[in-house]
Amino acid sequence: MTNFTLGIFYVKDTESQAPSCTYGKSTYSEFMDVDYSLDEKILSDRKSTYLVKVTGKKKREGVFPGDVLVVDRNLPHEKDKLGMVVRNGKFTVERVTAELILKNDPENGDFIWGMIRALVREV
Repeated sequence: MTNFTLGIFYVKDTESQAPSCTYGKSTYSEFMDVDYSLDEKILSDRKSTYLVKVTGKKKREGVFPGDVLVVDRNLPHEKDKLGMVVRNGKFTVERVTAELILKNDPENGDFIWGMIRALVREV
């Protein structure tokens, strides 16, 4: 069995003049009043954000079948970040290249449908 230590980020009460975010070992009681919203963190624009369940038989770019991708169509296209790309009319997950950013043309070929903001995986 492997022993490991978890470093946990948590938010402290801002009225206590403590840092707004602290990292380190902690006890459960310090997390009782944490106000952290996954909605605010990964669903910043609900109109442009989609949850996509991955299908297929093998992993690609660290993404496994069954994973749920949080895809934002309004994020800027960034080189070397994961994106949902349409190739030959089919969705794929791949690292965005400079070439793809330049040739991004939904009317005439392969294009970036959206950028992957987060990944949800059951353990």
